Amino acid sequence: MGPSQPLHRLLAGLLAALLLSSAATVRAQSASDASRRTAVVDSAQSRIDYFGSAVAHDWRGTSRRLSGRVLVDAEAPARSRVRLSVPVASFDSGNRRRDRKMRETLNAAEHPAVRFRTDSVRVDAWGRTRDGHAGRWTVYGPLTFHGRTRPIEATVRVRVTDDSLVAGTSFPVSLTRFEVDRPRLLFVPIDDTIRVEAAVRAGIAPSAPADSTRSR
Repeated sequence: MGPSQPLHRLLAGLLAALLLSSAATVRAQSASDASRRTAVVDSAQSRIDYFGSAVAHDWRGTSRRLSGRVLVDAEAPARSRVRLSVPVASFDSGNRRRDRKMRETLNAAEHPAVRFRTDSVRVDAWGRTRDGHAGRWTVYGPLTFHGRTRPIEATVRVRVTDDSLVAGTSFPVSLTRFEVDRPRLLFVPIDDTIRVEAAVRAGIAPSAPADSTRSR
């Protein structure tokens, strides 16, 4: 046997080990990706509200034109990702003059939408239910509002079944942080903080498509 034979066997063994390791990684990745499914927001069944305050009164503006997708992984929820968008002009507070002023203040013609996407998800509580999974997440990511993008975090209550996702959240937004010149009522600016509440219902596709909502 020539002196090169042991080296050939060693190289062949290493190559075989690498191939087996790569195949195992691909199988594990495929199994992991199979648990990720796309949920498409149902605008007719979802809503987003903002609550404002001033010296004279409080008010609420509501939109039912929320759209977006959730790439949800019920088995490993920290891998889930969200993209949402709502037109500024779609909010209705029941007062046309106030809504018109709001659109002018937020420069809706130049910045027509409020957008949010997740960078990461922290799972605070999660477990199986009779028909799926449910729990509480904290989501982190950039909110784009008034043409400015700032990081926010929000606690979200989530319930996932075979064919649907239902989520609810409430979080504060500082107007000055997004460089909004606060309107004045009776010569006094409205409160700097508005509260945002969202109730989201989304239908889950029957199979796991490609990851189209992964942060870039």
